[in-house]
Amino acid sequence: SDYITFENEFLPAETLREACRLANFDPARVTPSIDSLQVIQDKLLQREAYQASGVPSPKAVQASDADQLGFPCVLKARFG
Repeated sequence: SDYITFENEFLPAETLREACRLANFDPARVTPSIDSLQVIQDKLLQREAYQASGVPSPKAVQASDADQLGFPCVLKARFG
């Protein structure tokens, strides 16, 4: 194949990187990019990317910093 894509974000980004390495496949020919996949797999990184791009999004912090949010708030897992 000249290019590959994936159906969902549940394939670990590092697994995809390793598969490209083992197959001698240029990871730049994966779309969306593996870097993009890595960001959307981590909900905190995803929210930070939204904020950096000016996209409206709820405030997100690491669980250890949850006291910055106040109540009510929603606690979500970063992965999965």
